[in-house]
Amino acid sequence: MSSKHRINKLHPDIYSYISYSKLFPKVTPSFKYFKNQLEKFDLVETVLVLSKLNLLMSEKKYGANQAFQQYLYKYFLNDYHRDRILSLLKREGDIYFLFHRHQLLFLLKNIFLYSRRLPGINFKIPAVVERFGKCSLLANDFLGLLGIRDEDLKNSGKEEKREVLWKELLPTYEISIPSSLMFDIGRIRLFFKKILPKLYEDKTYIDIDKKFQEYSGFCLDDFVFIIFAILALYMTRRDEIISNPQAIFIDVENFTRHSNISSENIIKLLNLISIPMEQYKNEILKSKDVDLNYGFVPFKKYPLARIYEGKYLCLDFNFLLDKISNGIFWLINNNLPNSEREKFHAFWGKIFESYLIYFFEETKLLKKDKFIPKPLFDNSENEVADGILNFGEDLVLFEYKFTILTQEAKYSSFKNELIDEIKIKFEKNKKGEWKGYGQLANNINKLFSKDNSFTCKHINKEKIKRVYPVLITYEHIFNTPFTNHFLNKYFQNLIDFPSINEHIEIKSLVVFTVEDFEAAQPFLNDFSRLIQERLDLDEELDFSFSDFLKQRYQENKSLLPELILNEYHKYVDEITRTFFPDKKIKLPPYDKDNI
Repeated sequence: MSSKHRINKLHPDIYSYISYSKLFPKVTPSFKYFKNQLEKFDLVETVLVLSKLNLLMSEKKYGANQAFQQYLYKYFLNDYHRDRILSLLKREGDIYFLFHRHQLLFLLKNIFLYSRRLPGINFKIPAVVERFGKCSLLANDFLGLLGIRDEDLKNSGKEEKREVLWKELLPTYEISIPSSLMFDIGRIRLFFKKILPKLYEDKTYIDIDKKFQEYSGFCLDDFVFIIFAILALYMTRRDEIISNPQAIFIDVENFTRHSNISSENIIKLLNLISIPMEQYKNEILKSKDVDLNYGFVPFKKYPLARIYEGKYLCLDFNFLLDKISNGIFWLINNNLPNSEREKFHAFWGKIFESYLIYFFEETKLLKKDKFIPKPLFDNSENEVADGILNFGEDLVLFEYKFTILTQEAKYSSFKNELIDEIKIKFEKNKKGEWKGYGQLANNINKLFSKDNSFTCKHINKEKIKRVYPVLITYEHIFNTPFTNHFLNKYFQNLIDFPSINEHIEIKSLVVFTVEDFEAAQPFLNDFSRLIQERLDLDEELDFSFSDFLKQRYQENKSLLPELILNEYHKYVDEITRTFFPDKKIKLPPYDKDNI
């Protein structure tokens, strides 16, 4: 079994993909042949099929379900290919998937590039259906970044294998395992309803709502409300589209029938995040990631395709969800002059930092005086950390980083570009300022040095035995396997262990995404124990904190993050009253991969 397959077996959300060359090892498919096959499809018919499959894949009961995969095998594959797959599964015993979101987006991009209108060529023709199945197998052969063979990987050193797999898995993870709708909705509501008003007097304050209205024509409330209503519509229709092809469309007249929001306003918003289907080819060609298998910038920018005025098609559910999280940030950022972007990024970072402080202070589960926000070194204006949890013998030090990695770093074929960007943004920037884990390491070296020249009134260093450094990031992609391993490796290289007081144990750096931190809310009162348990179960930090929570506490119903859940429930009630008065939206169970 290859190294990548071993990772797939250990990681709960990553699977091996069935490719054409996997079924036929003596065949090396060419992209020219793949392109020629795509030219035989009708553009509109194929986009509809891909969008339908992609919507289904956005829900775990379909996307991570082997039985549903086999249902698709029967529909799209001929007997010969299906028999080869069954033989492969029986022989190797691994969990293999043929259809998945990354592949569907890759097919969608290339269908827009190479297909055209071919009236009469539809999926009622068996040859068309089987060609689609073959193209799905072929597509999986072109999804790698580094092009490294299993044989070469087998002969590499342990750390080199990790680096290769890390770089290969990073973009795949981002596409295959998106963030949670419940968490994104709850968080964005807290950002704008609770946090922004608290920052009104801050000297760095920027009127986010005013900026957003200036560039979009909508206030934040209306924008988020309508986008979530569309998401709710698709959540209620996932099952229906299997039997009713028309359920894939958004018909504005029907959608607004019971709403007090005018159809004109809905259309205005939908036109902001959509383009006519025939325009996607030009958007793809002028996109900076046109030659890459990842990124899909045009679909992120325009997750809805305009069929005609008043009728729309969602190409990707998760890119639509992204419009009410990262999308708000990027819409403002991309319209700002370059001279204003640095200030805007800093203020968004302030919102993120204030949100995490709010989360600590509002939870009813944390004992008073355990959490100290932004503690300073004595006789100094310099912070020890963004926050600390002091448990007597155990001290947890937090740094919060909003920073988002660039498309180029994530999707480049050179792993050093990724490493260089991480070190600039999370270790030390070009101005020589410590950031993220670099700041944690630098302040730990100061605070716990043998010369005792740095002190903090909130920390009794005589009692402290163990220090737990924690980095909380906004970037969902930091949940990718091996990310914590490498960030801890870089962190450890910065700790001056010979100068650290002997009675202090500096633990490994633990990386949380904001979603991990929210999910860990019930454990804040015993946080150091939770981190230690995570370190004990995965000493080399090959997997994420999210993986640890799912494997260790999946059945624990108390994991519901109350602050997030309350906001989500409020919003579902509001959407139901406005757009769906005759039905209840079924709330999904707490499962971050199913929401």
